[in-house]
Amino acid sequence: MKNSFIVARLKALVVFVALIAVASVAFLPSVSSAYALLDQSVVQLNENTFLFQIEYRLNYLNYDTFGPIVPYLIDGEVSTTSPLMQYSFVDEEGNKLSDIENTSLVLSQADIVGTQYYIADRNSSPFVLTSIVTLSPEQVASGESLALQVDWLPFTLRKDGEEKVTAVREVDLTEFKTSAISW
Repeated sequence: MKNSFIVARLKALVVFVALIAVASVAFLPSVSSAYALLDQSVVQLNENTFLFQIEYRLNYLNYDTFGPIVPYLIDGEVSTTSPLMQYSFVDEEGNKLSDIENTSLVLSQADIVGTQYYIADRNSSPFVLTSIVTLSPEQVASGESLALQVDWLPFTLRKDGEEKVTAVREVDLTEFKTSAISW
């Protein structure tokens, strides 16, 4: 009799947990799964010039989304209060490299509103962080490897006139990195 009571309580607990899970999916916005890495590439354009690209999407069901246009190169700590995308160049071990001459921009076909890209609810437009890197003769001679990684990707969600500033989770940003290229 005691075992049947325990089994009945466990069944009730399983049903309760399942109902909470269904309610969470149905009624709470899921902002953690609406961004994704789509592609990444590195192309050597000549002996000391490289093109790095990271393509991703930001589109959230039932939200208008605003994403950064201007990326900012860092060689130190990430500023988690910055409205700009932050990126760095790293070696094969993940160490940030300094003195990398580059020009970068986030490209998209999304509309521009103010200083950000705008993606209306239920629309999607990919973003491409594009960076052209020119290495010095000394850097080329060093034979080091180089990869581009996104360190901070903030965005703003808007619904019914209310805005929420958030960012791609640090654990997910580990995917936002190109392959390393050696020269």
